[in-house]
Amino acid sequence: MIEVLYERMMVPASCQLGKRVYKILFHENANMNVTDKKALRDDVDTILWQYTFKPTTIPIQPYEDSHW
Repeated sequence: MIEVLYERMMVPASCQLGKRVYKILFHENANMNVTDKKALRDDVDTILWQYTFKPTTIPIQPYEDSHW
């Protein structure tokens, strides 16, 4: 079902990353309480960083406001 969402979003292939993110990185870098840590440990099998949106991967220029 998530594949249908990705397909409908029409994300450019250049944005596809498909890298696994290890749960330990969340434990080390996120501000999680005990309940969050338990949910991550017990309810999440894997975390997949499916797409990355950077100036080098997506052809959208950043918005610049001349008022600032």
